[in-house]
Amino acid sequence: MRNEYDGASAAPLAPTIDGVRIDWMVFDLGNVVLYQTDAFPELARRIGAAPTVSADEFRSAYNAPRRGYDLDSDQGKYWGLVASASGAPPPDARTIADLTDADLAMWSRTDPAIIAMFSALREAGIRLAVLSNAPTAMRGHVRRQQWAHLFEKVVISGEINLLKPDAAIYRYLLRELATPANRVAFADDLAENIDGANAAGIRGILFRGPTALRADLVNLGVPFES
Repeated sequence: MRNEYDGASAAPLAPTIDGVRIDWMVFDLGNVVLYQTDAFPELARRIGAAPTVSADEFRSAYNAPRRGYDLDSDQGKYWGLVASASGAPPPDARTIADLTDADLAMWSRTDPAIIAMFSALREAGIRLAVLSNAPTAMRGHVRRQQWAHLFEKVVISGEINLLKPDAAIYRYLLRELATPANRVAFADDLAENIDGANAAGIRGILFRGPTALRADLVNLGVPFES
């Protein structure tokens, strides 16, 4: 993603507690920046799920093939698997497109405290990036967000056929950032993804909410305005 941040020159960066400054803050998307709305009943209706399929069963049908979808971005295959598991007929091309749009729209709830943190980090001289397990369509969804201009790099798994926590995706990220691993911090809500980042030398932070994330970043020497 092209950087459109039009702030003044970056503030000087404070060193971390071990003397190495943080240049980049990388965010996962799902359950860190973007949260699901309560749209599963609408998705079930659109796909034509059998009336005997419970809400929990439909959620399982949605989630079970998701990792494969995040890897290959094959919309037809993914929604076909969801339909089959939920007693729906095979979706046609128009239904697949409709479901894909509805799925993206479902990931639209945000926490104002995290959104505010983006600007605070930029003002502190930290560059921003995304690293997300998601299909390729997620890039367009990210670009439509009001905060997107603050992010210089957006790495989406479906575009590069790599998934967290595989080591290769962190190596790819570091090549994109052109920065030593120990000068990159990464927040994700899944421990396995943080373990993968730490193994790559990145400073992984298990996301426990915006207040805890801010405290973790302060401990790394990020110079937030008080």
